[in-house]
Amino acid sequence: MKRLGRIWKLYVFYTIVLVAGVTLVGFIVQRQITRTLEEHLTEDVTTLARVIAKSLPNAEDTSILDAFCKDVEKTASVRLTIIREDGKVMGESNRESLGVENYLDRPEVREAVKGKIGTAIRNSKTLRVDMLYVALPVDRRGRILRVAMPMDKVKTFQNQVMILFSLALYLMPILVMVAAFLFAKYRIQEATPSKWESKGDDS
Repeated sequence: MKRLGRIWKLYVFYTIVLVAGVTLVGFIVQRQITRTLEEHLTEDVTTLARVIAKSLPNAEDTSILDAFCKDVEKTASVRLTIIREDGKVMGESNRESLGVENYLDRPEVREAVKGKIGTAIRNSKTLRVDMLYVALPVDRRGRILRVAMPMDKVKTFQNQVMILFSLALYLMPILVMVAAFLFAKYRIQEATPSKWESKGDDS
């Protein structure tokens, strides 16, 4: 009975350790998958923004710039905004959705004003979905090009991966408990001398 009690104690101990380890690994993997997907999407959108910037009309007329932005949205399925360095919107693919005309309060725009590539992921107040924003300066006049892409595809792929991973996590505890029990039993058998060893010690 004492031997069985020791097996169960080791079994419970190793089960707790292994399940905790599996849970920690699952959390780390989930964060890593999300970070990697976001990094790849940011790189792709940044490249797209640079390509669009090369064909940006050399104009100040908002009607021309609005038409250019709408054409890009139809072709590339991204929301496009052309902004002056003071935050004033010059062109927009969906001008009807503009709540305010000044965009200097956007973190990605502030970075672009400094001459850097600004990126941000946040929920769009107008579209009510998570969006990836990339803004970059495009010319000496201080114009800024901002590309916005929904995070739907990333979220969909992430959810598919996490469903498969969650199924593995549900099955893993069962395998872990079996493995922990067998390992605990092996350790007890290894530590407990056999009858022949006991007789040999007596002689």
